[in-house]
Amino acid sequence: TNGVKEKQGAVLTTFSWGAGQFGQLGLGSSGDSIDPNEVKLPFSKDTVEQIEAGHQHTMLLTKKGHIYSFGYGVYG
Repeated sequence: TNGVKEKQGAVLTTFSWGAGQFGQLGLGSSGDSIDPNEVKLPFSKDTVEQIEAGHQHTMLLTKKGHIYSFGYGVYG
């Protein structure tokens, strides 16, 4: 799983790709993706400041302090 922030003017766009069997790509599905796909975030006036990705999960920290996580949630 990978995350990339790409600057497009004043907007940062987050992309993910790789193994996605547990939904860890944040794309709304549990399939793998070999191509980068834009992660559609549930907030519109906030930007991603930090991305952390593990083997089966991804977490995003926004500028406003919101934390979003997706992926394998067997332990919470």
